[in-house]
Amino acid sequence: MKQTIKLLVVAVLLCGCLCACKGETMTQADKYWTDAQSANGLENYLADKGAQLDWETVRGEAENEELSMQQQFRIVLLLSAYEYQCLSKAIDTASLHGQQSLREDSLRMFCVDYPDSSAYVNAYLKKVNTQEDEFWDAFVVVSGSCDYLEALIAAADELDEQTLFNLLEGLNENEMWGMKLKTALQKWIWAHPEETQDYLALLKEKGFYEDFGLYESKRVHMENYAAWHETKTVRKRLPAWSSLSRNDGMMKIAFIVLGVFLTVWGLGCFLGALFWWDKYSLHPKFFPLAKRYRWQIDTYKWVYETYGDKALRKSVLFWSAVIAVMGILLPAAFLKDDAQRGQISAYPQVWQGETSSFAGGELIFEEAEVSEGFMVKRFNMDQNQYEEVEVTADTYEEDILLLKTTLTNNSGGMLHIVPEDLQFYAKLAEEGTDISINGHAVVDGYLYYSDAVELAAGESMPVWFWMSLTGEEWEQPHAFVLQYGGTGCVISLG
Repeated sequence: MKQTIKLLVVAVLLCGCLCACKGETMTQADKYWTDAQSANGLENYLADKGAQLDWETVRGEAENEELSMQQQFRIVLLLSAYEYQCLSKAIDTASLHGQQSLREDSLRMFCVDYPDSSAYVNAYLKKVNTQEDEFWDAFVVVSGSCDYLEALIAAADELDEQTLFNLLEGLNENEMWGMKLKTALQKWIWAHPEETQDYLALLKEKGFYEDFGLYESKRVHMENYAAWHETKTVRKRLPAWSSLSRNDGMMKIAFIVLGVFLTVWGLGCFLGALFWWDKYSLHPKFFPLAKRYRWQIDTYKWVYETYGDKALRKSVLFWSAVIAVMGILLPAAFLKDDAQRGQISAYPQVWQGETSSFAGGELIFEEAEVSEGFMVKRFNMDQNQYEEVEVTADTYEEDILLLKTTLTNNSGGMLHIVPEDLQFYAKLAEEGTDISINGHAVVDGYLYYSDAVELAAGESMPVWFWMSLTGEEWEQPHAFVLQYGGTGCVISLG
């Protein structure tokens, strides 16, 4: 009897092996996907085991075009889901002190870059144009849980018009995955107004902007100003960002002590030469910058022998005053820098997609990008009219950092804004350096808006902030600060 049971088990196993051989070759991603289904779902599986998985092998499998479409789908879904989990933890940690957590922003997946998985996702999604039937058959993989379809679409940064419309028209809205996929594609459109600008009218015809809800300010910005807010984006990482923390380091204390010493010494020499010259001149070693030579007058020997005692006294008074002033300015620079850093550190940090109180209204930080130039309206003095011009960096070695924001009047009355008082600057992270890079504001599409702007209750306007950075400035960590009156915020570029 036992012998018969063993034979049956072996026969079953042989049948299973034969079936597997006729089907797909098991990949590493397939194994992880199977393990995730038998665990508590993909999210929990990646949270518990993600760091231990062999992602190099999975990325290698992503480049294998001989795998079936279902297997390719599992691979890109695993890669994008895990990368989003890693990015999400970093964002949550950094936004704990912000006014609004990105947990509350349903566009959070679309507000970050996916450097590891975007290339694989882009290549996979484009196959809807050439392998349509196989592409849609692969979605049976997510017939159950399909929450990470949003992460898959969010990781795509090159959805061209043909791919986007084929995805929208081919999905099955009667299935749960189809509804999830459509929602993800709509959010991608909302989060990428520049990319969808060329086929904006067609999207409107299909009804994708009928119900924007929380994205009303984005719609106003996109519909009214997309025509001339065109940027030449450079594929380059954002500049280094710093939280600009303060500390009383030894160097700072040493410079303050040195400043006090120079002030006391210079002031003492100045007063001695001014009121008690007859006695003070007998002690040349106390003269500013004097050295121990064999001569009685030391460094001032030539002045004394050439121009006499009166000229020597003037020289001592001059250098004493110089040293005293240096002693005052040295700690003053540190104290001024420290006070400014204290003010900046009190400002809330705002990440992409977040909102902050600013200039009496509500500022939404939509995105930051590196640009070679952008189009705005500027007043032409000769023609006495506004005209459309292109703003470019000063030299070819520089690029423009461009921040796109929307200012909304969330009060009950009128909001009065003086554009000239809008400040944007980059504060160097290194302490004791009162060096800032000044930027500019583009208010409502105008580079120089001399008149005050008034916003009625609930009204919005786009405000862009930009600055030109050299290659050296690009590498140095700065805090990027927006200020207006007594309000301000620090833009966290991530």
